[in-house]
Amino acid sequence: KDGSDDNSILCGDGSGGVGFGGDGSEGEGSGEASGEDGSGDDGDGTTEVIIGVWGEWGDWSECSTLCGDGIESRFRSCLGGTVCEPEGPSSETRPCNSRPCPVHGGWGVYAPWSECSASCGGGTQTRIRA
Repeated sequence: KDGSDDNSILCGDGSGGVGFGGDGSEGEGSGEASGEDGSGDDGDGTTEVIIGVWGEWGDWSECSTLCGDGIESRFRSCLGGTVCEPEGPSSETRPCNSRPCPVHGGWGVYAPWSECSASCGGGTQTRIRA
């Protein structure tokens, strides 16, 4: 199981595991949540805390913009537990495409002048802009 659909995973033969009851006591368990709905509710109103580990970070998403201060993000899942250690975020973001967007209908800046087309008498120089 990859853990992406219900945050659980079986390791080895799937037996055993250490969990912590709602009263803070440590005990052996099956490695799966004890409530029928997978919530970890053991029937007495307490929720069993199962310590999991962080999976690998996913790939960075596409940038949210083609130009001008976009954001891209990536995610990871907590595998085999209701909480993950060490504590940390399940997502990260970073800036992308911080270059300015083109102005439609306006002229850009001029490029530098070209070399002169003749070494003497009547040459031309050009420069362009977009």
